[in-house]
Amino acid sequence: MKVIQVELKPDGEIPEFKRMAISIVERPLREVLLNGLHPVGLTQDFQGYWDTSSLAEAIAERLNREEHKLPSLKEFGHSFDVSAPPKEKRWYMSDDVSKNQPLDILRGHAQNLYFVEELSYPGLVEIARRRLRSIWNQIVAREMFREKFWGFNDQRRFLKDKAVRTTFKTRKDVDCFDLSEVLGVEDFRNDDKLLVRHGVPDVPNFRLARTVGSFTTVGGLVSVVPGIGRFQMRVAMPGEKEVHSGNSVRYICLLKDGLVRLTPELQSSEDKHCREKAKHLAQEIAPGRGKYCFTLEIEEVERLLPRARVLFPDLNYVERGKSTPSMANVRRDMAVDGFSLGAVVTARMNNEHLAELLAAHGEKTSGTKDELVERLVGTMTRLYRKSRRKLDGYFRGGFLRLHEGLVTKASFAPPVPDHGLRDSVVAVYVLKHLRGSRILSPDWENTAYTAEDLARALMARRVTVEGVFVATSGNARR
Repeated sequence: MKVIQVELKPDGEIPEFKRMAISIVERPLREVLLNGLHPVGLTQDFQGYWDTSSLAEAIAERLNREEHKLPSLKEFGHSFDVSAPPKEKRWYMSDDVSKNQPLDILRGHAQNLYFVEELSYPGLVEIARRRLRSIWNQIVAREMFREKFWGFNDQRRFLKDKAVRTTFKTRKDVDCFDLSEVLGVEDFRNDDKLLVRHGVPDVPNFRLARTVGSFTTVGGLVSVVPGIGRFQMRVAMPGEKEVHSGNSVRYICLLKDGLVRLTPELQSSEDKHCREKAKHLAQEIAPGRGKYCFTLEIEEVERLLPRARVLFPDLNYVERGKSTPSMANVRRDMAVDGFSLGAVVTARMNNEHLAELLAAHGEKTSGTKDELVERLVGTMTRLYRKSRRKLDGYFRGGFLRLHEGLVTKASFAPPVPDHGLRDSVVAVYVLKHLRGSRILSPDWENTAYTAEDLARALMARRVTVEGVFVATSGNARR
């Protein structure tokens, strides 16, 4: 797999300074996983538009740590922060690793940073002065002369003080004169900033040499995490030469104790035959180790690479803890029946609706809304008590409440007269017999609240009953 190697080499212009030399080298999957090596070109999202690793930000953070800067140069503006560009400027879609954005940013840092064991500002000025002597010519002399003496009169006065007999009538006369013959580096001996600006290429930004070790291994390979425990792999079916979604199975791979656990993606959105393909691959790759999921040695995973594609879309060095789970659709013939409550009556309904419900149960329908609500609370309570034995029989065996919906779902339908209040009565029963918010059983009853209290709370929407209930004994009836 392709990884990044960083070496410090002497600068071509100033050997006292070192520069980062960036190269791409190949390393086996084992080293990438166990040593946390950054896998170049494999940390993209599923569409391939963004790099998900935030490697550029992670390296910038290490380069900007105070212990890696030189305090003696920082106060003079020569040990300043570097930054990674914002995400919207890092869009790309290319399989060419040479255009990999984190790699491009690292190369940019390599061009703009100098690395030293130690350096003071006077030492930097002396190095700049020495280099200027070696490259001194008409161009360098003219640029520094213009910067020190911006006005024409100042330029002419300085040259006369240098006993130059040439007559200068215009600025053009000065520009045509070979200043390198009458000027030397010593003429700028008190202009430290000017010497550094022209004696050191670009805007010099320094770091201690040990900084590179904060994001590389002992061998200089880029690594900002101790290891990589999660990746994805798409494995092609036997006989296939190329890997794509139609001829392969995608696996979530978890590394633990030197072993890789492979869990297939079994969603119908992947492929309607994904389950059959995953079963076939498991029998071929790891016979006897699992029907769909299996565990391999890292070396066994490496042997699959010629017919597989590895990706690290969950690898993020800045935001930890985000990961893509392996998904699967439940087959219809294996689905578990789930039950839920229907709509309950609430005080938010209009008076006409409340009156109709009361009329269906032979109750008085006139009065204010509060009176109608209280009358319905009494009606629900009487129905609950009247239907208690039938409800106990219906829920006998117990139910377990889940927060996630199931493949199939239906409303509870106990043998209780409806007339618009059955779901409300069932809701009162559930609240009365729900233990620990999970277990629904006739054998346990909440004595802290009466049925009337619960009916009133349901009407006022102070309590609700959500989730899906699964029968623990398989005796639930629709």
